Amino acid sequence: MVGQACEIRPGTVLIREGTALPGGVRIQMQPLVAGWQIVKDSSTDIDRAITKAGWHFFYLAEELEQAALGRSVEVAIIKALRKLARDVERENKNVFEITDIRTRHLLGLHRARVKAHARHIKASPFLFDVSRYSR
Repeated sequence: MVGQACEIRPGTVLIREGTALPGGVRIQMQPLVAGWQIVKDSSTDIDRAITKAGWHFFYLAEELEQAALGRSVEVAIIKALRKLARDVERENKNVFEITDIRTRHLLGLHRARVKAHARHIKASPFLFDVSRYSR
């Protein structure tokens, strides 16, 4: 898993395991951190395939950011990604896209700061469950 951290760069998309996808949509994924998989396709390709199937690929404007320390750059990035995954899960979203990665070497440790935007794949055109608000 750690070797895959080298593949993480701005534009990389991670999708939560078990996320429902429209029939016929195939996305190449590979496990990365617990409960999350790295997507081999670009966000543009994913959006195109999901939209063509009649589903929606939401983009949330708020930028998320997490930092972590590790004995190597890869370990620091993976730790920051785990923190971002928890943030996205708390928002009940199923995808996030990396927008920036910065690393530094500090006192024998590596620090990684990773920024991302939450995204969400859903059949409904409504990001939030409108039935909760119509009572």
